Amino acid sequence: MLIVPLIFAGPGVPAGKRIEPQVRSIDILPTVLELVGLEAGAEIEGVSLQGMMDEGDRESRPAYSEATTYGTERESVRVGGCKYIHRISYGQLIDPMSSGLSLTPRHELYDLKKDPGERINISADNPDKVQELEELMNRINPNRAREGMDPGTPSSTIDLSLDPEILESLRSLGYIQ
Repeated sequence: MLIVPLIFAGPGVPAGKRIEPQVRSIDILPTVLELVGLEAGAEIEGVSLQGMMDEGDRESRPAYSEATTYGTERESVRVGGCKYIHRISYGQLIDPMSSGLSLTPRHELYDLKKDPGERINISADNPDKVQELEELMNRINPNRAREGMDPGTPSSTIDLSLDPEILESLRSLGYIQ
C-alpha cells in the first residue's frame, strides 16, 4: 500500500484541515489552478479538491495507476475499500521451467479493510466485483491497450521466451534450477 500525504498551504486554503477521503495526484493541478483563481481548461484531467477543503464534497475518488515490473504491465484501481489489479501483459515474471506459468495472477482483488497488506487475493471468489472494477478501469482509461489478454487465452499461446542471460541470472540468484 502506498500512502502519500498531500499538503496545501497558502491563501484560500483552510488552515489545519485534514481530509480523510482518498484523493488522486491527477487532481492537484486543477486544485492549484482554482486556488489561484484560474479555470482549468477541458484538456486538464482531474477535478479540483477545493470542494473537499470547503466541507462540501467528501466522496473518495477512484484512484487509478499503472506499473511495469520486468516487462509485466499492470493497472490498478482503489475504490470503496477495495483494490483491483489487472495484469495487462506478460513480461519476464514467469516461471521458465513450467511451460510459461505466470508468477503474477491476471486478476488480483483485495479487501483493504480486512487485508491492508494485500496478502489474500479474493478475485476468484468475487467475479462480479472483478467485472465491476474492470469496467470502472475501462471508463477511467478507455485507451489503455490490453493486448492479447482475453480471459480465455491460455498462457501457452503467448510468447514467453526468456533471454538466456536472464535465465542464467535467475539461476544464479536461486529463483530457478
